Amino acid sequence: MKSVWHKILRVDLSSGICKSEKVADKVYEYFLGGAGLIAWVLHKECPAGTRAFDPENRLTFASGLLHGIRQTGAAKWSAGAISPSINMNAESAATASWGIELKRTGHDAIIVYGKADKPVYIVVDDDRVEIKDASHLWGRDAYEAHDAIKEAEGDKFEVISIGQAGEKLVRYANIQTSKKSFLGRCGLGAVMGSKLLKGIAVRGTRVCPTHDLEEIDRLNKSINHRLAELDASKPKENRWSYGGTAIATALFAPQGNLPVKNFQLATFPAA
Repeated sequence: MKSVWHKILRVDLSSGICKSEKVADKVYEYFLGGAGLIAWVLHKECPAGTRAFDPENRLTFASGLLHGIRQTGAAKWSAGAISPSINMNAESAATASWGIELKRTGHDAIIVYGKADKPVYIVVDDDRVEIKDASHLWGRDAYEAHDAIKEAEGDKFEVISIGQAGEKLVRYANIQTSKKSFLGRCGLGAVMGSKLLKGIAVRGTRVCPTHDLEEIDRLNKSINHRLAELDASKPKENRWSYGGTAIATALFAPQGNLPVKNFQLATFPAA
C-alpha cells in the first residue's frame, strides 16, 4: 500500500525505551487513516477495564493518508486514547503542520504509554528519538512550553504541548500546536498530563512514496481551483475563507445538529 510508511514509533515512558515497529498492509486496509490506526491500537492494546490515567493507556498520534501532498483539507491529523471525559475509546483531530512533520519522520504514528518518573518531552528527528527533561516547563502554560521546546530544539521542529489544565488532569484538557490548532475533544491533554508528558517535537526530511505523484498534483490543482470558485460564488458571510468552520453553525442549526447545554438540547434558534 502506498502513502504510508508501514512503520510506527513506540515510546514507553516508564522504561525510556523508544523503538520503531513494522505494520502490515492489512492493518492499513482495514483501519484506514490516522483515526483508523488509533482504533487498531486501542482495540489491540487497551482491553476492557483500562482507565484513562492508567500507564497502560495508549495515547496515539497518527498522520493521515493525504499528509504532505499539498491538498487543501489534508492537514488533519488525529490523536486518541481511553478518554478521561467518557472513559472509553475516543479520538480528536487537529490541523496545522505537526501531523505533516510527523509523516516526514518516516513514521505513520507515535504510540505513547507508561508514565515518566518526572516531567518530560519527546523529540523525534527522523530516526533519532529522545526523551528529555521537562521539569523546568512543568507549571507553564501550553504556549510558553511550545516556545521553550522550539527554542531548545530548533525552529524547524513542530511542537504539541499541554498547559496547566493537562497537568492537573482536568478531564477536558486540550493539546495545542502552533498556538492555533487544538485537539479539543476527549480530554487528551489530561492523558498527556497523567504520563508527565509536557510536549512532543517532531522534524522530518522524508517524502512518503505515492502511486503517481504527478497525477496527484494535477488532481490537487483541479480540486483547489474548484473549491476557490465555489467559495467565491457565495455571499461573503457564507464563505469558508471568511468565517472558517464557524459558518457551519448556520447550516447545522436548522438540522437540529448543534449540541447545546451539554447535549441536553439539539436546537439553538439564535445560532
